[in-house]
Amino acid sequence: MQRPASRLAVIAVVLSALPLLVYAACIGAIAVSPDDLRWTVAGVSFVPWTASTLLSLVLVVVSTVVLVRAVARRRSSRGRLLAVVATAMSLVGAACGTTPLVLLVAGVAAGIAILVTMVAAAGPMGRPLGPVAAGWHLLLASEDRIWRARAEDEARSVHAFDAIAEVLAAHGAPADLVDRVHVASADEDRHAVLTAELAGIGTPRPLRTDARPSDLPTLMVDTLVDGCLGEAFAAAVLALEAEEGAQGEVLASIAADEAGHAALGWDLLRWGVDQPGVREALAAARLPRVSLTPSRRIGPWRQLALHRTVRRAVVARRDALLAPEPRPVG
Repeated sequence: MQRPASRLAVIAVVLSALPLLVYAACIGAIAVSPDDLRWTVAGVSFVPWTASTLLSLVLVVVSTVVLVRAVARRRSSRGRLLAVVATAMSLVGAACGTTPLVLLVAGVAAGIAILVTMVAAAGPMGRPLGPVAAGWHLLLASEDRIWRARAEDEARSVHAFDAIAEVLAAHGAPADLVDRVHVASADEDRHAVLTAELAGIGTPRPLRTDARPSDLPTLMVDTLVDGCLGEAFAAAVLALEAEEGAQGEVLASIAADEAGHAALGWDLLRWGVDQPGVREALAAARLPRVSLTPSRRIGPWRQLALHRTVRRAVVARRDALLAPEPRPVG
């Protein structure tokens, strides 16, 4: 049985061959026509010729996406070869039927398709091309692949929370806060198991992340961005997914845990805000305006609106936390 990438590549090859056949038929019809009918035949051939040119221009972009997809997913050499053939044939078809300027536009479109597809294939969204890349990700990624990416993210968070607990303990944070961070790490470990089961893969082992900063101000800024904002946004997306599709009970459970992690983040900030340098670092912190998570149920534009809402709430709460306490009158 052919894999999806190979099937798409075969379809792209067949479609890319059609304009070439139409070109050959039109040229052949004109060549064999009597002199007094040649212009008439050429006029009749104009419509299929133009349609074939437009099809080739579209296929330049489509076949390029198929090629990048096949490479990004490490498909079989057959699938990659077919994608290369489809791309080459579509370029030849576009070159035969159009002007260099239009062909250049098609080439630029293909380049943009390569860039966006590569960004989308990279995994979770949180980049400048977020909305577009997320849209491509939804088109290219299977449900299993999305769950696999989530399982890997959850496994990565296990080590991240453990590292945070170590830094907090080194700076004398209250024991109950450190214990709650360890509980959050256990939550992420359980999430990794659940999402791996939904992806149909073995439980991913905890993945080591970039080293957490040892200085408390930077750690508190990370807590604001990744904990207070990131976890709250993730909880909101998961809660919507739980309402709109299957695995609702599992998603609702994970969403509740993520909301608890966001609350933990605020408790950490309330403790850390009076530590040296933390207040100034939080005041200067810039919260991301775009952050998206792979999801087939909650599209990128809904996520953008949801993220704006969550971000506004986080900014308001951060500002309230940093506001000086009113002095007593008298």
